[in-house]
Amino acid sequence: MFGSSYKKETAYSQNDWIAILGNDSGVIISLCHFNSLIGWRGVTLKKANIERAILFSSFILKQIP
Repeated sequence: MFGSSYKKETAYSQNDWIAILGNDSGVIISLCHFNSLIGWRGVTLKKANIERAILFSSFILKQIP
C-alpha cells in the first residue's frame, strides 16, 4: 500500500514534517547502530477504525556504514 508519493513528500515544508511527527495517533520508530540512523518504521491508527493500525514508511539500509 502506498499512501503518498515522492513528488508529494519532496514538496513538504518543515512544518508539514513537524505536524506528522506531532500526530498523537501514530509513532515513528528509528533503528540506530551506535550514532548512525540505519532504518525506521511508521505505525498509525486508522482514521475510520482506531482499533486497527497501518504500518508505513519502512526502510532499512542493506549494509551498516
